[in-house]
Amino acid sequence: MAVTPQGGGTSDSVRGSFYQYYIHGGGELDTTSDTAGNLLDRLNDRQIRVNCGCHTAPVAVMAYALSGPPPEDQADWDLVAEVDVTTTGELVVFHGDLVAPAPALGNLAVAGAGLYRLRCSARGRDAARQHHVLSTPVEHHLLQAWPIAT
Repeated sequence: MAVTPQGGGTSDSVRGSFYQYYIHGGGELDTTSDTAGNLLDRLNDRQIRVNCGCHTAPVAVMAYALSGPPPEDQADWDLVAEVDVTTTGELVVFHGDLVAPAPALGNLAVAGAGLYRLRCSARGRDAARQHHVLSTPVEHHLLQAWPIAT
């Protein structure tokens, strides 16, 4: 069930599968990549893989679609990564099994098509790594996306 956290973002559980879920900016989904292990892997200009600590588990995700960069406050997070992503109009989070998007998290592309910066902050990955399968979230991610000038 999605909730609206303080500050206007949305929050929901995203199904992590095979240690990952995706953020997609349009076009065909392509999960081919020769990189792994980072918090964020840029698969191509419109697709980002978010790597999780547990093989199969829900991840508590809070998402914010912003009009500009957020403050650099990272004190509550174990790991923070940023990457650029291009969208054809929507920037949505997909569950790790790629069966469906996580619609409760909404469209992170507030300004429509264009170039965005995506920041992912994570905590609880070490606890998640101690399990192969979980039914409740122990890993938490904060997703923040904002348009950037080209």
